[in-house]
Amino acid sequence: MSEEAKAVQEIAKTTGKFVELFEKVGAFMSKVIGGASEQVGGILEDWTRYYRYKNLLTIRDKVDALHHRRRIEGKTIPIPLRAAIPMLEAASLEQDTTLQDVWARLIANSMDPNFSEALHPSYIEIIKQMSSDEALILNAFREIDGYPTLFTHHVEQMSGWLAEFTAQPTYEGIYSDYLSWCKTLPLKHPDGARTFLDNLQRLQLIELGFDLSHRAEDNFFEHLKDIGLSDRLLVTLERNEYLRMTAFGEGFVNACIGEAT
Repeated sequence: MSEEAKAVQEIAKTTGKFVELFEKVGAFMSKVIGGASEQVGGILEDWTRYYRYKNLLTIRDKVDALHHRRRIEGKTIPIPLRAAIPMLEAASLEQDTTLQDVWARLIANSMDPNFSEALHPSYIEIIKQMSSDEALILNAFREIDGYPTLFTHHVEQMSGWLAEFTAQPTYEGIYSDYLSWCKTLPLKHPDGARTFLDNLQRLQLIELGFDLSHRAEDNFFEHLKDIGLSDRLLVTLERNEYLRMTAFGEGFVNACIGEAT
């Protein structure tokens, strides 16, 4: 067989596989968006790279598995185009299996008529800015006792100047506990644990904070307070620092990471 004939044969094989993938993805998108396949033709024309179709088929299987487990096959609802198009486009670029699970869960929940949690449009952009390790950390957060509060640290100090004590807490105890906890997780890049925490804060999924109180041993403190000298009194100040999920973060986890409780 000539080299030209071999080349034509290989092209034919590849084209056949491409057409098959094209048809399967078209059916999946039609189901997600609602309506006939022709309505999504314009979208598919822009997606010419073979691997994007394979990624979507993998995610389709994950979505179907979630819907099968919930016994809602045939009862799903279409996702509004405003959310469905950027969601599918971003998901089709993802090859990491952990993040494919995240996309699949968001798509599955968006199509689930029984899912009552808010599905914020910004979830799409958040997933695009996350690493697979951060998704793993968020999933593991759900197993921490006291969730949505994740880590707490009690600080006690003698001080005569309240402003000095409360200026800028370092959260050293919180960071230490968090980094030790991360060592128990199968992270791909464990050295990036501190960066992952900063990014999750930047995305407003988690927050650091503290509650402050003081203790005085006798009524003399109240007397000094009345005459304006309380800021010079040596008192015991207690600070309870915490790392916790934001309300927005809890919604994201329920919609994209784990089952709503």
